[in-house]
Amino acid sequence: MSKKRAFYGGITVLLMLFMLFPSRIIFVNVTASLPPGIYVRIPNTTLRQGDYVGYQPTDEVRDFSLEHGWMPGDQYLFLKKAALPGTFYQIGERFYIEGEDRGPVFKTSPSGVQLPDKHGIFVVPEGQFLPYGTNDYSFDGRYEGTVPMENIVARVIPIWIF
Repeated sequence: MSKKRAFYGGITVLLMLFMLFPSRIIFVNVTASLPPGIYVRIPNTTLRQGDYVGYQPTDEVRDFSLEHGWMPGDQYLFLKKAALPGTFYQIGERFYIEGEDRGPVFKTSPSGVQLPDKHGIFVVPEGQFLPYGTNDYSFDGRYEGTVPMENIVARVIPIWIF
């Protein structure tokens, strides 16, 4: 089988899965928090620190994001699950997880929106995780804090980045 035929066959299968199970197997990320692209759910796996996850935002984060046009309707957020229960993190002018610098903390978004101020030293509580994006401008744990583990809908891996 040629590589070209295998590629198109794979795309056809992915499109069929997306049409049959639009929110259960295939996810499309269009935010800047992770590389935009198509992600596939990895079933029945234990989540590990640093995995990419799709999760339902808390009501507070969803409302804030909708108010500023950062996400359309009921969309999952896709970020790295950066910190597990018991992990120390610090939010100040910089964002640190277990002492490792993860980037700046901004007071306003690039569009001028005042961002939530969550400065302090924290420990991720049991039953929660701290999301972290790969982009310095991600609206992630440095602004939203921790999220209940039960909000995670899938561990995902990228299969096509655009």
